[in-house]
Parts: sequence; C-alpha cells; structure tokens
Amino acid sequence: MAVVREADRADTMGVLTLIQEFSDAAAADHLWVDQEKAVDLVESLLEAEDAVIFVADDDGESVGFIVGFLGEILFNKVKYSTELAWFVRPEHRGGTVALRLLKAYEEWGKSKGVHIINMADMSILQDHGGLYEKLGYSKVETCYVKKTENAQW
Repeated sequence: MAVVREADRADTMGVLTLIQEFSDAAAADHLWVDQEKAVDLVESLLEAEDAVIFVADDDGESVGFIVGFLGEILFNKVKYSTELAWFVRPEHRGGTVALRLLKAYEEWGKSKGVHIINMADMSILQDHGGLYEKLGYSKVETCYVKKTENAQW
C-alpha cells in the first residue's frame, strides 16, 4: 500500500517522471515538459515555505503526487491554497491513493491557515467535479485556453 508523505529531495526524479506522465496523459499541446524548467520548479517547490509536494510512495516508487502553493485573493487578505497538479498512475487509481493525496494537501493548507482550498478539474484527463462536490467543494470557475500567434510549439 502506497504511503502518502511530503516529498523531499530524494523524490525529485520520481516527481519529474510523474510530471512527464501527467503531461503525456493530458495530451494538451501547451502542457509539454521542459525538463530544465521542471527540475528547477521541483527543486524550488521542495525548498519553499509557501508550497508543497506530496507523493504517494509505493515501496520506493512514486506513483502519485499533488503540488500546491499558498496565496491571497487579489483584492483582499483571504488566504488560499491552490493545487497546481494532481496525478496518480492509472494502475493506482480506484483505491485510496488519490484521496489520501488530496487529504494530505488539505491538511497542509489548514495548517498554514488557509480559508479556501482551490482544486482544478482538467476534464481532458478525468472529470473530478462529482468527487469534489462530494467532499464539500463548490464549482466557481471554468478555465478555457486559446493559443495565440506567439505559440511556438
């Protein structure tokens, strides 16, 4: 059974592998992985006081992760945490891994004093709306993406 815990430097390669799998699964052309940037991102998140990476570790292998950071609402001081990425390998879905990652992220946010926890729903991967609502989340926003003439990929 996978253990969910806060990631450390030893998890860097496992998290980078999961980021690539997340990108491949999303199959969205703007979510390709620049390895150098991904390494810098993971290393900086591991050191940041206002960010976290949790991994699901199955006997030394990272099989899932969730990444989040803290912020304040643009026009007031309501503190929130926002999930940047959440992914579990397909063979580890259907059990408790994803939910335990989410719960660890929620507890981290609460320990940091957040008032709101934001979760994204990438319907191109899997619709989590029903799960979120079951867990007390409310749908408040939908994001759309459009490439501009500046897109180089």
